[in-house]
Amino acid sequence: MGAGLDPSPSFGGCSDPVLVELSMGGDYYRACCGEPDSDIPEGPKLPCVGDKEPLSSSAAEFQSGSPILQEKIKLLGEQYGALRRARGDGNCFYRSFIYVFLPGTHPRETRQS
Repeated sequence: MGAGLDPSPSFGGCSDPVLVELSMGGDYYRACCGEPDSDIPEGPKLPCVGDKEPLSSSAAEFQSGSPILQEKIKLLGEQYGALRRARGDGNCFYRSFIYVFLPGTHPRETRQS
């Protein structure tokens, strides 16, 4: 733990930084309301929502997994042709929902010739 840093979280509100212990190395970093922290090194930039992938890529990825998981992937393949992976950063559910929901709310342009 860094010198002079108290590992207990601050409950004073958003203006008070909260110490967060990362699982890698046990170092403490300050974070406040999701603002970027210059002390934390950035990882590789992954797309927010990936390109379409065939479900067979998931089957190959989990080939050594349980037979139940293999069966579920096969059942998904019967109903869906592809999948898109979302960046797993804590907002993946909201990002995936909006990605599917918003196009349905926007009226499609009709072309008159």
